[in-house]
Amino acid sequence: MFIGRKDEKKQLENAFGGEHNNLLVLYGREGIGKTSFLFNFCEDKRYFYYNAIEITPAMQEKRFAKIEKEISEYAVSGKVVLIIDEFRYFSDEMLNEKIIGLLDNENLKIMIILVSSSVNWVENSMVNEARSIARRLTGIMKLKDLSFREAVEWYPKISVEDCVLMRSVMGGIPKYLRLWADNRRTRENIISLLLTKGSVLENEAEFFLKLELRELAAYNAILIALAGGKYKLNDIYAETGFSRAKISVYLKNLIEMDIVEKVNMAYVRHYDKTQKGLYRIRDSFIRFYYAYVYPNRDLIEQGRGRQVYDEKILPDMPRFVRESFAEVAKEFLMILSRRGSLKAGYNDFRTWIGKTGTIDIVANDGEGSTLAAVCFYEERQADAEEIAAVKEMLSSAGLRCKEIFIFARAGFTDRARAMAQSEEIMTVAMSDL
Repeated sequence: MFIGRKDEKKQLENAFGGEHNNLLVLYGREGIGKTSFLFNFCEDKRYFYYNAIEITPAMQEKRFAKIEKEISEYAVSGKVVLIIDEFRYFSDEMLNEKIIGLLDNENLKIMIILVSSSVNWVENSMVNEARSIARRLTGIMKLKDLSFREAVEWYPKISVEDCVLMRSVMGGIPKYLRLWADNRRTRENIISLLLTKGSVLENEAEFFLKLELRELAAYNAILIALAGGKYKLNDIYAETGFSRAKISVYLKNLIEMDIVEKVNMAYVRHYDKTQKGLYRIRDSFIRFYYAYVYPNRDLIEQGRGRQVYDEKILPDMPRFVRESFAEVAKEFLMILSRRGSLKAGYNDFRTWIGKTGTIDIVANDGEGSTLAAVCFYEERQADAEEIAAVKEMLSSAGLRCKEIFIFARAGFTDRARAMAQSEEIMTVAMSDL
């Protein structure tokens, strides 16, 4: 059963239903599920699939001629879909001759979907290197990570807490999520998939980066620094020894690949208490890999993956998983906002990292209403002290909120709930998600 991608599928269905021929680009990182998504879209349609492997133009043209012949035989009876995977391996001349030729054939009703796993190439080089098709595009779609809500549909037997843990390790990449066994504990999944010599994901992050980047050693160093909590340019400089100019270029490349992000900081009245110029790894899988797997390769190679988990990962889990927990909480609040279940229609969701604490979510509606949310990822229940700490942090930032939410992994004590209720603060246990 195919799960998720309902909005994206609707976009393609609308395009397919039109009278005219279509030329679209669908792109997203390797493993995001582009081909599976397109096969699902084409279940009730006549379609043709061509994988443009990296070969000489003459060989490519010879291979493609076979599918051209099939299309000409079937397309006369109704609209067909042609999927060309990794189309960047087509020369511009071949794109112009073959793809534009199919679009302009008055006897064909066709939707052509050009697919690429190179986010960097599509967003920065495609227009220059494939000019012949750029001006003829009728749509472009970027396939992103599955939402938490979509991902958990795959695992109805797993608790919400384990789903959040899985999210912090695998992110929303279908290729990785499919490997997670719902009959194993989180510890055993992590050890078998990432901390065992020869495991299926042991070298996955480096393989993925090599597809897009040169000078992998330099990127490894920067990602290790970020995964270790070095969020400022000066901190990365001190950790790696690279020049600030060089670091800035590499960070720009990683941002364009959706691996790193510059923290989108919320504006608060007491802005002098805000930490500025922070970067962090937004890709959960890459973040986990460079926090725990890559720096401990020597132990993993010796068969000591369980030691890595017990001594390096487990004690650091509250800090590490909190970021993923905050993303899940943000998705929860965005859904409530779209449903009209909050006091305002919030559409701008950011975070605030101060010099003495973090407000995980600060949302605004553009008309003066603000929502703030803080997440606790501790084994114990949140108590009244945590409620007071949140109030103090909001006051320190100078935030006046219409709504305040506190999310807690283990829920709340009766004292905390009573205090929150008296302060009109909403409390949400992880199990409530």
